[in-house]
Formats: sequence, C-alpha cells, structure tokens
Amino acid sequence: MDDRLLDIGPGRIAHMDSIGVDMHVLSLTSPGVQVFDGPLATRLAAESNDALAAAVQAHPTRFAGLAAVAPQDPPAAAREIERAAGKLGLNGVIINSHTMGEYLDAPKYRPIFEAAQAQDMPIYLHPREPAPSMVAPYLDYGLYFAGWGFAAETGLHAMRRIMSGTFDRFPELRIVLGHMGEGLPFWLQCIDNRYLLEVKIGAVERILFAADYPYEDDAEAVRFMDGAAVAEDERRQIYATDARRVFKLNAWPEENWSGRRDSNPRPRPWQGRALPLSYARAPCPAGRCRKAALIRVFERLCKRRRSGFSVVPTEA
Repeated sequence: MDDRLLDIGPGRIAHMDSIGVDMHVLSLTSPGVQVFDGPLATRLAAESNDALAAAVQAHPTRFAGLAAVAPQDPPAAAREIERAAGKLGLNGVIINSHTMGEYLDAPKYRPIFEAAQAQDMPIYLHPREPAPSMVAPYLDYGLYFAGWGFAAETGLHAMRRIMSGTFDRFPELRIVLGHMGEGLPFWLQCIDNRYLLEVKIGAVERILFAADYPYEDDAEAVRFMDGAAVAEDERRQIYATDARRVFKLNAWPEENWSGRRDSNPRPRPWQGRALPLSYARAPCPAGRCRKAALIRVFERLCKRRRSGFSVVPTEA
C-alpha cells in the first residue's frame, strides 16, 4: 500500500493506463497538517504543496492537485491558497473537517473562504474522526472510523456551515463533499421541511466520477460506471466534463474521451473515461510529512440554491 501511495510517477501512470483512467487528482490525506501547531502545520502544508506541484508539472496531462492548508492560522492559510492558485497552479483546496475540535463556521476562519472565493478554488471538505467533544460514543466497535464516524463528523460540519450563513456571506464559494454527501442527501427532505433550506437534488451536471485509489478497487469503480444505465452523453459528463469544469482540469484533453464500452475488462490507455480523484503520498523535502494524499470518488451532488452550497456525494 505504501509503495502505491508514494508512487506519483510512472508506476501510478501505468496502473491508470491498465484500467483506462486518464487523470488522478492528488492531495494530502486526512488529517493532513491539522494535528500540528500553527507554524509547523503552515510549513508542512507549503512543503507538501511544493512536492505536489512538482509531480503535476512533471505529468500535467495525468495529474492535478488540491492544496493542503493549515486552518490553525487562517491568514497564513489564505496566503497559501493564493500561492497554490497562482504560483503552483493547483486546482483546489482540501481541508479535513475539524481542526483541533473547531469547525470552519467560526468567524476566525473567514479569511480562508475569502481567499478560496477570490481565487475560484473549490474546497473539498474531507472526513476525519469525530471531534473530541463528540467522539466518546464512537470509540466502541470502531465506529469512529470510515464506516460511520467520518460521515457523521463531516455531515455535521457541512450542516454547521449551511446554518451559520457561510454561503450567504460567500455566494460564489464552492464546497465538495464525498461519500454520497456524507449522508446528507438522505436527510434532505427532513432538513428542508424543518429549516426551509430549499435544497435541490443535483442533476447530471453536478455529478463527478472518481476512484479511491489505492484504498478501493478503482477497476471495479470503472466497471460500475461503464455499466450504469445512463445515456452516453451523461456518462461522458460524469466521467470527464463536470470534473474538468469544477477543478479546471484544462491540461487534460477531453477529446481523448472515446465513450467506448466493450467486453475488454482492461481498456487501452486513453480510451477509458475518467478523471478519478485518488489517494497519493508525496514525500516532502528531506523526507518530512510523508502523509497520504487523497481525493474521493464523486458521483452525485445536491445543491442549496439560495446560498450556492454544493455537495458532491460519492460512492466508491
């Protein structure tokens, strides 16, 4: 597993080719730098982003990246978003839910949203274990981990941002949620009835495909989407067009899309379909902060029309 995480070069690309995947979007995994003190976290985020940008620049038609930031220091995080969007040419930001038990709806985090909105950088709100204030009941039976606790924690975080008016203050802000929207789509009718949030389940233009490589079977994810009962133009949107728009993946030439589906379980390179978002691990300079980088599989999305809130639920 570690070897696959650390490989952000030819080995990974060979695997991508073997299953017909054209691009991986890479980023630092949960909890990223959010467990360190502010100065250390800020430095490690910058080093990680430098390593990520170097990998993207080496393979610009195969890799894209989401920048890590240190919410512990909101002004510094805002500056790193600006650097990532400008000098580094990355495609968005990843924040791993709570930071030291605090949520992003707190006013002190507004510089992060101001920078993300100004730079047109989508923020992927990635899961992590529940905050200390709520984790105790999850510790039994392993419930704190990915099977349950991650979604409960991140869904709560998303609701706090909706209810706090974050998206009214930042109407152009774009937020991405994975894993079937961390459960929120299944509660939308109840949420709408209680809070009049005017939530709308998304259409095909808000559905993105990705693959949870190397933690899940990305070949199975491709087979699932190849066999999904959707029109070919919708399949193309889910596989490619929508991700290119959301993450501005302009280096990937969509004309390579073939829409081909046949009995061959291992599509030829560049005849597959996808812009899957995946895990990777990029060693920082001097071997520091060798954290796993992640982006999850995207498939469906819901949108809060009134505030511009967007969620991409995922299914791996």
